[in-house]
Amino acid sequence: GSVYNIWIKVSHDGCSNYRYYPVTITASPFDASILALGTSTAVPYPNWDTETTGNTEDCQVFIPGSYDFSLSADDDGDSYLYFTVTRENGHSNNWGFTVGVTVITSPTIDYSVDGTNFGTGAGYNTGLASTVDKVLVRVRFVNDPAGFANVVGTVTAIEGSCGSSNDSTPGNDTDQITVKPMPNLDSATFN
Repeated sequence: GSVYNIWIKVSHDGCSNYRYYPVTITASPFDASILALGTSTAVPYPNWDTETTGNTEDCQVFIPGSYDFSLSADDDGDSYLYFTVTRENGHSNNWGFTVGVTVITSPTIDYSVDGTNFGTGAGYNTGLASTVDKVLVRVRFVNDPAGFANVVGTVTAIEGSCGSSNDSTPGNDTDQITVKPMPNLDSATFN
């Protein structure tokens, strides 16, 4: 980092003395990353706040109450796909983010700082407190027997207070997961 000197002048009885103190300024660039966890019907997603490896593929699940078999035998219900957004470093400022998801048509995106209580919307604008370093993102989508190959979650993050800083490490702003196809259940004949 860069070294600067802070000079102090002390005066007394018409006499002065100077001292300087070296200060090293080190950059602490703001960074946020996204991690694809997988699908689950559990709330909160198991170990979401400590998970560091994520998944590359997972199965579609049935969210309880998301299907009505009395209306249609072809109702495949809905699934939740989970991501985490983590602030890796930065200043002790408020921060925010938005999340986008590819491949899935019209997903509903919610977020939670505690893993249990979810707010609606694709992210926080700079409203996350400086004490929050990880947020659980829940993507609800309509199940599709064909599955969803290469779902990409993307985080766009900014740090608030003292102006704004854009994310310093764009290489960890996306993560990919495949939501596997459902077993094919064609019509059946019973005797």
